[in-house]
Amino acid sequence: MAEDIPVRQHQDALFRQIEAYVPIRGRPIPIRLPLKEAFYRFPRHAFVNGYRRPGISWGEPVMSGDPGFLAGAYENRPLMYVDESGRTLEASSSEPAFIFHLAELLDVRPGQRVLEIGCGTGWLVALLSHLVGPEGHVTGVEINPHLHAQAARNLSAQSVTNATVLAGDGFGVCKNQSFDRLIMTASAFHLPHRLLTILESGGKAVIPIRNRGLAEEAHLLERVDDRLEARVTRLCKFVPMTGSSATGASVIHIDDDPVLNRLRSVTLSRTEMTFGQDNPGDMLRHALPLTACLSKTTPTFRAYALGPYGRGGLDIAVFGDPDSYGFGLADEARGSAAVWHKGIVSAYGTPHCASDLAEKVQRWIEAGRPSGFAFGLTITAGDAAPPEDHMTGVYREDRGDLALWWYIRPPEQRI
Repeated sequence: MAEDIPVRQHQDALFRQIEAYVPIRGRPIPIRLPLKEAFYRFPRHAFVNGYRRPGISWGEPVMSGDPGFLAGAYENRPLMYVDESGRTLEASSSEPAFIFHLAELLDVRPGQRVLEIGCGTGWLVALLSHLVGPEGHVTGVEINPHLHAQAARNLSAQSVTNATVLAGDGFGVCKNQSFDRLIMTASAFHLPHRLLTILESGGKAVIPIRNRGLAEEAHLLERVDDRLEARVTRLCKFVPMTGSSATGASVIHIDDDPVLNRLRSVTLSRTEMTFGQDNPGDMLRHALPLTACLSKTTPTFRAYALGPYGRGGLDIAVFGDPDSYGFGLADEARGSAAVWHKGIVSAYGTPHCASDLAEKVQRWIEAGRPSGFAFGLTITAGDAAPPEDHMTGVYREDRGDLALWWYIRPPEQRI
């Protein structure tokens, strides 16, 4: 029986996977001894009272003491938290190998002040507390009261004395505090202006940023004067932030686009766009890098829900439901729109957007089909001038009162 296996054997098996982790894009990073020590000091199962595997929202959750609990807790996969009634929450204990990879990118050192936003039940807070040592401090913030209470209990049970968990909404809870390191373990579309000042000069942050569409990237950012510069980018998929950072829609329902609604009473044309796949259900994963690229470089880009959205298993969460997801361009000034869905581009109004989309796809193919991994990023205040070190080939995207300046990195800088 799996439950007869000692905890240490479960830990050993998981840590081997953590050490062997290779990101989808980018270089693997060796796990340093302090993080390995933290892994064994704070067992994952002690921070998960109950869970469901991703994509499973029915049936009874797996609770502590149930058959298979330990085995599931030490699988290298996210675990969806559940509340007191067994309802699945929009929050998870992240995939261990990936979160350890991000923790190594963050390069936490003894004596530092570290902030985690979206700390769940506190496992990463505990791990980071070991890295900063007795002279440092870790602050976790959790908006869900149920998870916040669990995190406080878990850290107390594990005798963690150099960490605090705060209940509330992200950056706003920390007021005027500043930190040497910051990690968000949920992804956001809009980010607050406070992001530019919450780090000390030279401080580092790992921030998962949602694009328009389904693609996401986690960026290792460093504060340089009054801006943040991305040093490393990783493809990712996190649960979305709630609260104030949940503003801004990465996917909009097709009926809610006023430009498209004025134009789509009559279809101008329908043309094929397949990305080389015959089966419409296989196309979205191949289109995902394109949407990550267009989201950054094309202001008229839109990602559309054409039916019930956000349902289904993990594969659909990452790549989209082929029946209910589409994307395209909508240009009010030209009276034009084009929507891709299941391998067909439908043009509305004038043909400009359909032609633009075909041209941009061809350029993307000629450029080697770059995904979000290929892009560098600088974040500034919305009224700031363009970054001087990236004056050419820079694409500005406004997100609230921040400006995101995207540029394609040379291949040798994609680490």
